[in-house]
Amino acid sequence: MNITIANRKYKNLCVRCGISKKSDDLTYCYDCLYKLFKKRNQYPLTLIQEEIKKKIKYRMIDNNYLREEYMDRICSKIIVNKTNHCWEWHGSLCRQYGCLYCFSKQYRAHRFFYMLYVNNFIPDDKYILHKCDNPKCCNPQHLFLGTQHDNISDMYNKHRQPDVKGINNGRSILTEKDALDIRQSVYKYSELAKQYHVSKSTIQRIKSYETWRHI
Repeated sequence: MNITIANRKYKNLCVRCGISKKSDDLTYCYDCLYKLFKKRNQYPLTLIQEEIKKKIKYRMIDNNYLREEYMDRICSKIIVNKTNHCWEWHGSLCRQYGCLYCFSKQYRAHRFFYMLYVNNFIPDDKYILHKCDNPKCCNPQHLFLGTQHDNISDMYNKHRQPDVKGINNGRSILTEKDALDIRQSVYKYSELAKQYHVSKSTIQRIKSYETWRHI
């Protein structure tokens, strides 16, 4: 709806939508005022999120200053788990880890929060590891700096390594039944290799329990 300035002045219309303002003291109608207020405060924070925001130690990320509205935006995506006290990221995910864009660059959420609260510089050869084993957690008290070796050692110490035995191995040709049949077979290695489309050395390793030791 196109309304001229004269019409707005004399007919008491909202300058945004052209609907009656119902008051000479207002520039906008009540509906437009509500929409504008909601837009300016599009990331309302809970009390816990406000506390998280207040504890931020660094505002410079990669030599760029974080504006107040951006801090509201990222803090609004944090929900605190009352059971384990994890600050869980409820925004975009990348391989189970939170991710966000800042200054035309993608960051992992837990690395970003580590830079905000602990140290705003992370060496290229370092990783940010989780004490809580929760990929979505951004709580700086649950994060620590380490190397790739530390990351792998932590995974094995907590028994989180993937199971790639037997048929769970993507390169496996045989099944568990095939391996058991090969061990019990009395045929020559060459005949078994031809039957199961594998090499003779594969047959030998199965029979000597070098492979498929879990069955």
